[in-house]
Amino acid sequence: MRRISWFLLILLAAATVHAEDWKTTKEACEDARFFRDFQFHNAEECAVDFFTLDPVGPAVGSITTGSQFGGGFHFVDKLTANNTLTVKALYTINSSFLFGGQYQFNFRPPFPIVTGKRQDGHGGQTDTTKGNLFITAAHFDLHTQDFYGLGPNSSLAGHAVYRQHESWFGVQAYTPLVSVGDYFGVLGISGQFKYLYPATDGVNGSSFPSVRAVYGETGAPSSTANPDFIVAGIGFDVRTPTSKPRIWEHHEAQLTYAHYSALGSSEFSFNRLEAFTSISFDLSKSLPKPPPGQSLLKQPDRPWWRNALCMENSRNGCDIGSITSTTLLTTSYTAAGGSVPFYLQPTLGGADFEGVDTLRGLVDYRLRAPNRIVTQIDFDKAVANLGVKGNPIGEYGLYAFFDAGNVSLTPGQLTADGLRTDVGIGASIAIQHRVVIRAYIGFGAGEGSHLNSKTFNTFAPTPQTIGSWIP
Repeated sequence: MRRISWFLLILLAAATVHAEDWKTTKEACEDARFFRDFQFHNAEECAVDFFTLDPVGPAVGSITTGSQFGGGFHFVDKLTANNTLTVKALYTINSSFLFGGQYQFNFRPPFPIVTGKRQDGHGGQTDTTKGNLFITAAHFDLHTQDFYGLGPNSSLAGHAVYRQHESWFGVQAYTPLVSVGDYFGVLGISGQFKYLYPATDGVNGSSFPSVRAVYGETGAPSSTANPDFIVAGIGFDVRTPTSKPRIWEHHEAQLTYAHYSALGSSEFSFNRLEAFTSISFDLSKSLPKPPPGQSLLKQPDRPWWRNALCMENSRNGCDIGSITSTTLLTTSYTAAGGSVPFYLQPTLGGADFEGVDTLRGLVDYRLRAPNRIVTQIDFDKAVANLGVKGNPIGEYGLYAFFDAGNVSLTPGQLTADGLRTDVGIGASIAIQHRVVIRAYIGFGAGEGSHLNSKTFNTFAPTPQTIGSWIP
């Protein structure tokens, strides 16, 4: 109760720090007329104004998969055009909480990156992506996390739970390096160095047994001994340039290596190699041209059902949807007799720790092992604009998906038992091209159908960065 009281006091303080923004928000919410003559777009404006208060305002979402929905506050101070300080606190329904701060510094790449040059070496456009440096410190306490055993043959009957709390401090950086051709795009490099202090405990009041009691060190390595780690890593990526030569296609490929060095003992030290690829194709068509003498700006608004089928764009056409194919491969390597702590092993099922969708026909964290592979094909389309003051800031969308993947205890066994597959459909809300709420139903993975909903995940990687809150 005392913790909740402090939380409410913090929100009250946040409300008084930036009164002018609260005044603007109050006016927007009065225009929404919630109780009389309700206007949906005004309600959207009210909600967006409220949750983007600057520099101090409320924060909502989940800390990570399994933490449930929560609320808190954020403080964002743009010290200069290239320097930003962010502080965030969240407290969720199941008593999980997060408090952390991050300093972000953006900088120009070491060399100008010009894409689309002619054969004579002239012309082209400069890629506008900046390099970034993150200095982050965070502490979180996740009240309940699910565990079903290790390897591809675990079962729902082995369901156990654990509490995970962790403190860490780290530095992460990314910069574009050079153009590698109009098709491949821009090559970049990233790096990280951090100190990680994790711990796991039992869960009070849960109807499921604790991981430590059921599995012990044999079935859940590092469930009783939690060493500190020094983590160092490097990565390379190739992505579509900001001035895309083909507006209908975009792609990215990443390869990262990280060494987790356990302090005091080498038993839990390991190396991790991860590869990720994604390619997306946008489907669109041209709209009929207006009669001679009629301006494009004076065209009548398209009915909502036409936009739901093919969303109007700024290129005198409409977008039918996009098809995206992604593949993620994670492999882990230890010395003889070593093992990867169970809470640092990747998972498949629902969404993983970072909020990335995996095998959506299974429950969250259903499969866990040091190695995983998952490939996905998604078709998604916008069906309506989410607008504020007549200007769309996001979209309501529908999507369908196919997933295939599996986990293994050793890298060489990833496909030995075949891949589990599923299909499903879902709906989402995106703001500024980032999905903040999604709900879906997946089935076909052999364990029935699963309805799942997710909110924005604090640990989700940030586009064009190496992830600002990833532990």
